Amino acid sequence: MIETADLISFLQIGKSLCGIEIGQTRQDVIAKFGDHLDQYGENDYGYLELPKGVRFSYFKNEIDGIAVLNKREDAVFVLHVPDLLDNFTIGPNTTIHEAIKFLNWSRINWTIVDTDNKFNLTILTQADVGLIFDLDDGELMMISMVRSELKGRPDRSLQASSSHWI
Repeated sequence: MIETADLISFLQIGKSLCGIEIGQTRQDVIAKFGDHLDQYGENDYGYLELPKGVRFSYFKNEIDGIAVLNKREDAVFVLHVPDLLDNFTIGPNTTIHEAIKFLNWSRINWTIVDTDNKFNLTILTQADVGLIFDLDDGELMMISMVRSELKGRPDRSLQASSSHWI
């Protein structure tokens, strides 16, 4: 379902994943993936999930978040970095330093974001995509992007907490 180039582009640009952008409708996702989707939630809010943990959250029929849930054993992606002539594996056992090495070698700007959750560490890429790590084991929990403004919903963006780039 997800191509390596899609995931790298998502980290660099943040615009879309699997051809779906924030702001599209829930029906767009259903039309594109149909039987491959699991649905959770209510009519006004919830999420649609593809195999390998690719998740599209929605609020009032609009896609407002895109995530890859890496604590799933099937959410493993091999990403090629041309400058290194090497592959990186992103998955449930990816550590903080491995992810930072991948971001650096992929020339993706990033910063650490101080969030209210003190049990996690969040790295925010230049595209406002968050890589969220569990501080207990130092492993990747999720790669995520959320809409920062939506009518009737407060600003949930990670960028709202960030003030500088490393």
